[in-house]
Amino acid sequence: MSQDDSDVKSRNLQSESTSSVLFMAGAVSGITEALVVQPFDGCSMTQFLILEAKILSPEHRWSAFWLELSVAFQKLLLLPLHKLLKYAFSPKISSENGKVEEKVVGKFAQSISTVELVGFINQDISDEDFRVVVLLVVNKIGSEVSFMTEFSSHDDAFQSFVELASEKFLAAAEHMDTAKWKLHALIRFFVECFARVDDAKVRGAVLRFVSLPCWVNLSSERRSLEFEASPSLVSNWEKFQSVKAKLASKPAAKKRGEKRKTSSPEDSLKRDENTMVAAISMILSLVRADHLGEDEQLCCKSLLELLVLILSHPVTRKYFAILLDDKHVVALLRLNVDTKPHLASLKPWVALVEWFVGVGADNVSTPRDFVLELQRLAFAEFPEKLKDLMYSSHGTISDRTNLSKTLRLLDAAELVHIAQVLKLWTSNDDASYPNDSELALKLIVDKVCTKPNPVDAFVSETVYPTEVTLFDRDVLPMEDNFQAIQNPIPKLDVQFLNILDYLHRSYHLYRLESAFEIREDIVDAVRKMQPKQAITGSVGYTGNSKMATPIIGTSIDNVAKARIGEAYPARVTISVTIDLHAFSGETRGEWEDLRESDVVFLLQRDDQSAQSVGSKRRIKLRLDPRQYSEDISAGNNCTEQFNLLVRRNPRENNFKSVLEAIRSLGKKQDIERDIPVFVRDLLLGVSDPRSSTYSWDLISGAVTSKELTVDSCDMFQDLDHVRESFPGVMVDVAEGTLAPPFTLQLTLTAVNAVPQITTVKVTTSVRSLTSPYEDLFEVSSLRQAVRYTPKQVEAITTGMQDKVTMIVGPPGTGKTDVAVQIIANLYQQHPTQKILVVTHSNAALNDIFAKIMAKVDVDPRHLLRLGSGERDLRENIVARTMQQKAERLREQLELENTFSKTGRVNWSLTRRLHLLTQVQQLAISLGVFGDFGSSCEVAEYFYQSQIKPRIEQVESANGGGGNDVESFIFRPFFHDLPAESWAKPTVIARCLRTIEKIFAELRDYRAYELLRTQALRGDYLLTKQARIVAMTCKHAAIVRDRLLEQGFRYDSLIVEEAAQILEIETLIPMVLQRSDALEPCRLKRVVLLGDHHQLTPIVRHPYLRSYANLEQSMFARLVKLGFPHITLDRQAEYVVAVYQYMRLMGYPAQRISILTTYRAQQQLIRDLLNKRCGNDLFGMPAHVATVDRFQGQQNDVVLLSLVRTRGVGHISDVRRLVVAISRARLGLYVFGRRALFADCAEVKEVMGHFATLPSQLQLLAGESYPSRRAIESPSVVDASSVLEMDGVTTMGILVYQMVQVAQVAQQKAAATAAAATTSMDTSA
Repeated sequence: MSQDDSDVKSRNLQSESTSSVLFMAGAVSGITEALVVQPFDGCSMTQFLILEAKILSPEHRWSAFWLELSVAFQKLLLLPLHKLLKYAFSPKISSENGKVEEKVVGKFAQSISTVELVGFINQDISDEDFRVVVLLVVNKIGSEVSFMTEFSSHDDAFQSFVELASEKFLAAAEHMDTAKWKLHALIRFFVECFARVDDAKVRGAVLRFVSLPCWVNLSSERRSLEFEASPSLVSNWEKFQSVKAKLASKPAAKKRGEKRKTSSPEDSLKRDENTMVAAISMILSLVRADHLGEDEQLCCKSLLELLVLILSHPVTRKYFAILLDDKHVVALLRLNVDTKPHLASLKPWVALVEWFVGVGADNVSTPRDFVLELQRLAFAEFPEKLKDLMYSSHGTISDRTNLSKTLRLLDAAELVHIAQVLKLWTSNDDASYPNDSELALKLIVDKVCTKPNPVDAFVSETVYPTEVTLFDRDVLPMEDNFQAIQNPIPKLDVQFLNILDYLHRSYHLYRLESAFEIREDIVDAVRKMQPKQAITGSVGYTGNSKMATPIIGTSIDNVAKARIGEAYPARVTISVTIDLHAFSGETRGEWEDLRESDVVFLLQRDDQSAQSVGSKRRIKLRLDPRQYSEDISAGNNCTEQFNLLVRRNPRENNFKSVLEAIRSLGKKQDIERDIPVFVRDLLLGVSDPRSSTYSWDLISGAVTSKELTVDSCDMFQDLDHVRESFPGVMVDVAEGTLAPPFTLQLTLTAVNAVPQITTVKVTTSVRSLTSPYEDLFEVSSLRQAVRYTPKQVEAITTGMQDKVTMIVGPPGTGKTDVAVQIIANLYQQHPTQKILVVTHSNAALNDIFAKIMAKVDVDPRHLLRLGSGERDLRENIVARTMQQKAERLREQLELENTFSKTGRVNWSLTRRLHLLTQVQQLAISLGVFGDFGSSCEVAEYFYQSQIKPRIEQVESANGGGGNDVESFIFRPFFHDLPAESWAKPTVIARCLRTIEKIFAELRDYRAYELLRTQALRGDYLLTKQARIVAMTCKHAAIVRDRLLEQGFRYDSLIVEEAAQILEIETLIPMVLQRSDALEPCRLKRVVLLGDHHQLTPIVRHPYLRSYANLEQSMFARLVKLGFPHITLDRQAEYVVAVYQYMRLMGYPAQRISILTTYRAQQQLIRDLLNKRCGNDLFGMPAHVATVDRFQGQQNDVVLLSLVRTRGVGHISDVRRLVVAISRARLGLYVFGRRALFADCAEVKEVMGHFATLPSQLQLLAGESYPSRRAIESPSVVDASSVLEMDGVTTMGILVYQMVQVAQVAQQKAAATAAAATTSMDTSA
């Protein structure tokens, strides 16, 4: 290879042991070169192959070579890290700037494992090498989600690394002349650690830096104030001082296997005391400088981020916030950033620090009246200079401008004296800031004056994005490299300081995510419109977009006067004229269907000539009053110059409603009253998560046992089903209990703080009399179709109790069936309560409603769905051409329309007419003449005057148990009732109940005669009549204000797909009702169903998703907090039961593999196998894997779990399905929902073959492995010996019985072997 072609360089590296390394690197992509490492220190010759060294430019050739060399280097440890890095770069790159080095180390971090990194740390490492290792750690934390968990699991190594990092950090803080880009790596490490304090091991390693020992640096005056306010701190402090004194006498120790001598306990304690104080000193030193370079700016931002992370977590801020206040950090930061232009980029960070200091004002000191203290001081010591202040009102003194002007009459010494008297200035300040008048003035003003309301920080902001929000990188980061982004963005943690903190973080992050999505849509629309500038300077559009259209003209219609206390107009409306001639079909319909609540965006450009006429539309828009006021004040009156209108997909354009809902919650002073206590404590994550469960009194020891009464309704199919649902529990069946519905009396006790059911008493439920016509239906149609598993029964039973219930359901485990059963049971058990059902998608809502309709006991008039999925369903019908699918979607559309507000009102009006017709027929059957079916009011008069007396007469005549049907006065009305029905003893009572139900239902419809508009009727339906109200989480935010105005109330909240809903979008459905001192919040129970192992909430911005943790759902957070949850296992149970059966029949475990399509189901199956098969009787199968992972492998028997319940999912890819069904050599058993896959066109051909086979598992009794039955001779099988499994429960019972037999056989075999051994010993 020639020098010209490849630009090959070679360089000799000499190590301290005089061993050398010769290396070569090619500058052209794709060249293969050999790396030869010379022997040294006993190492043998080793060759490494460098493949495809892709070099972008000559000056980076060595760094590229280093990337290829990294694996070889970290194994052989040829040179110290920093030296190899030095030689790996050209002198120009490595001399001053560390950015390239950080970039290369970042690439190296991707190839090094955690174990290898731990090996570096355990060495006697130099300062330079340690800095490189810190860079490796920080890069791996940023690029690998699980790295910190893996790293912290190496307890000794991680602890040692944190200690060493603290030591190096303190040394660097003492020598601020150190290159800041080197110091930055250490700061970033602590930032990453405090960002992960929810990890117990990380928290244990770094919490000591912000615990009580750091109060050593607290001024004695401030410490005394804190001790006076909280005596318990005094004893803790004394214990700490005692421990410190003991540690001072202990020498340094050397850990086993460690080359580096560990510091003494006293030195370790000093590090704990001073590490974060060093960070404070460092940031204050940097901001006081007259100039900051780029590296210093990065250090400042990282240090401020570190302060934010510590202050934003309840665990880490407890002592540190007081130390920060004593050091006047916020005041000093504000004084410097407000007066020094070169610190302008730090202002947002300082504001965020101020926010967390203010919103979490949790200092233990007793509040003081600083205004009164200042007035008394002025009267006593400054009667002349502060004469005006002495006689001013409280409000005047609290004004920052007035007070600052007054206090500036004093000199520096006098201001410091006032601060000292007010206990704001300590002896430490005399040494650090002698006679600093500006600092003393700010401290006094900040304490005395009224503090800005933290709510105003986000309540005053507009919910609409501006051009600054959309395109300013300092507001909304655009880079893909997270390490290069340092924007002042709060993070969603597992715990929060208070409700306001929770709302502020959610609001800020949701606003940024919305802005990002809007920016993407606007940029896409403008790009497609292809704006071009003409020679004249005007701009026209040569392209087209269905989401944007040019504006012909705009005009301001109205600018309303500002409301009292506001500085912007109450309302601004304009008219916009657009031309729709370029659109047709569906797109034209979307523009025509713009609704009042839709948000559109106006873009400004140069003027443009008018468009063609004939399809013009004038749209009236409400502008954002705040932004309009700001534009006018800035002299930017661009309202009439807008000439491009951009709209967004309505399904993605609900940001305004969510942000306004959060903002309105923040405005409410008593917001905590609207949230039940059991939800509020769980929301903040600061209490024991179990306290929000129904069994907390049992867990906490307040009671020793607990009784629960559960009306199971149609939950059980028979008594055997009840017994199966409580395995290992004594089930006591009351005499005479034969058929459902049942009432269960559960007795619970706590075993190791875990509630367990000890006894179950079963009785027949006393149900209200039903219509006599109900006997004409088949009994099977009224019974439960799903035979629930024990886990599902546990989930349903728990979901009916008060407080919070969490149900984790991997795909295919019947989450929707469980949710519907909980709804139906609550509906029956609490007839006066209202249930709110919330889902993430319209499809899930349709599925739930379809199953609720199948419940006989749920009255359709009590069902209501808010919002509309009509547009989604219509689009699906158009997009899919298969007739079966289109028909199914049309049925869903009809369902949605029926249960919408309009559909329910129309249904109720139709139902009203039907009932009035029956009333008229009843009058005729009694021989009473009159138009009694003309209205609900007349019908009620008819009931009171004619029907009620007759009912009382019949009840009196039959009071002794008689059943005289011949003289039954209402018998003509039931003329179509069969003769056999009249022979039943309860027929008269049931007939009377039917008549009373007619008039009771008409009373509900009477309001429709008084309310003449559909809107008023719909509101009545929502607030008074409906008992099961459903909506999506987005729609809950849209209608929240309306629901509050109407006085909407509900008692139960069921959230399906909770793991796919954003944190704040889960909270909003919990606060859709008002509460006050007279009527507290009615919400009694919350049921969350989902699977945090599946899809997370959709967050499009990668930085907000990964760094700010915006994709965190409340469901996943509660799991992290350790909230007790129930994991469903329906299909997984079946798969494991079949595996157990095959093992009991003799099939070798290594010939059986279990496959599934999702990792969550894979993990669930593994958990069940570990629990049930981790013994000699079963053992583990050869594989438990996903289909994708098993590609290329086979086994004799494959159990395939297709876990979908609503949609086919990615198995619709026929290639993946072919892989799934072709892995078995001898036997394939598929577990899934046949009807679901039958409708999928992509897999119809494959699934059509399965349709010819039995849908239920068939077993041949008595047959074992290996079978001697010929497969070609099925006729030899006796039909009576074939067992058909109708579900997981039947299979489970069979396996259980077989296990009992097998265990007895094992015991006999063991006894026989023992006897034989004893006999042999005796003979010997």
